[in-house]
Amino acid sequence: MSAKNQYKLLSITFDASLEEQLHKVLDKAGIDNYVKHNGFVGKMRTCQLLDDHVWPGHFMRYLVQVSKAELDDLRPLLEELSEKFCEEGFRVLVIPVEEII
Repeated sequence: MSAKNQYKLLSITFDASLEEQLHKVLDKAGIDNYVKHNGFVGKMRTCQLLDDHVWPGHFMRYLVQVSKAELDDLRPLLEELSEKFCEEGFRVLVIPVEEII
């Protein structure tokens, strides 16, 4: 199935302590499909979480496939989270989906 220009894949990476806030946003937008990856360590521009005694904590990532219309509804909610939690490590990549097999 060709998905060009129909769907986007959101890669949402964030401090694991922010998961509840993300769920509230997804619920508000009516999004209930995602793939969750847990236990990532790394460094963003403003935040590093290495799950050790110096930099405790870890990142999570949600992959969420959305239509362009769903993204239009979700975008302002995600932008609000990104602005509010930028220092804690919250980033969203919007990736075009070329094809679904």
